[in-house]
Amino acid sequence: MLYMTRSRGRHLKTMLSLLMMLFVCSGFGYTEHMEDVRIGVLSDQGISIVNYRWQPVAEYLNQIIDHHNTEIIALPFSGVEDAVKSNRIDFLFANPTLTVDMGARYNLTPILTQVSRHNDVNFSLMSTLIITQQDNGDIHTIYHARGKRIAAVSENSFGGWLAALKEFHDIGIDPEDFESLDFMGSHDGVIFAVQNGLADIGIVRAGTLTRLDELGALEYNNFRVLNYRAPTEQYPFMHSGEIYPAWALSRMPHVGDQVAIEYATALINIPSDVFSQRYADPLRFSIPSSYLSVEECLKALNVSPYDNYYKQILRELYFRYRIWLLTFVLALAGLIMLLLYVTRLNRKLREKKSNHRCK
Repeated sequence: MLYMTRSRGRHLKTMLSLLMMLFVCSGFGYTEHMEDVRIGVLSDQGISIVNYRWQPVAEYLNQIIDHHNTEIIALPFSGVEDAVKSNRIDFLFANPTLTVDMGARYNLTPILTQVSRHNDVNFSLMSTLIITQQDNGDIHTIYHARGKRIAAVSENSFGGWLAALKEFHDIGIDPEDFESLDFMGSHDGVIFAVQNGLADIGIVRAGTLTRLDELGALEYNNFRVLNYRAPTEQYPFMHSGEIYPAWALSRMPHVGDQVAIEYATALINIPSDVFSQRYADPLRFSIPSSYLSVEECLKALNVSPYDNYYKQILRELYFRYRIWLLTFVLALAGLIMLLLYVTRLNRKLREKKSNHRCK
């Protein structure tokens, strides 16, 4: 009986160990065995453009990674945070603003940066373009933006607003100085607003004007670029501000390493023949860039996730050094009390001396 009891005990321990291993492995493997993988894509040019550009990517990924069903979800600017907060997506392809903001507030991690190509130049960069009509005699520099009607893409658009706002900020111009500020929802919408006289100045991502000119939708000679900066060897578009890293593909915190590596590898090696030849700039990716310059821009503008940045620093400093701060305050208060006591004592001594002389 004793032998059978010990034997049963050993078998029970073995079964419990196996069950624990299965539990642990299933816990770690939750994200590694996802059936549906959803890539949220910011639709700054409209949902139809996202579907046109990304549907071939989804088909390619479903062939290469056939144990997952990849789905593309187009997201407007206003829908990105909700999709992230509700875990409705597994990856997010978005502009630098949302890459930094969602990363700081919801722990997303960039795994790839977009690579574009123009005039035989590959680049992982972006900038902003500030334009007005060529025949507008009142506007020649960005200093003339005061009292003018401004059109931009969205308050969360980096190339279509924030990168340009940083240029205005650096010369002391705030949005309150404009006659009006309208967010059009797309880069093309901003350019056509300027072309049709609905806005005096438009702000778009650099390269947008060139793309529409190449498509025959307009002639860029009809526009004047404000704060003009010439193309460089690294960045082939005329632009109006600093150059920053391009859009990023970030993974949600619930996505495991294996899934992230599978998708990153597949996207880095995506062949060009996946895309229709009608599309001039097929999607390409490379290792993630540093978004430190974007963080510094957002801090300077005091926008999310750094809208309370300096308050947070002061709060951090307080909690980190509160004991030293309290000691300093008490020591200072003690010193002040000592000085008051000495001052009062000296005054009494002087009064006594004065009375003694009078006698």
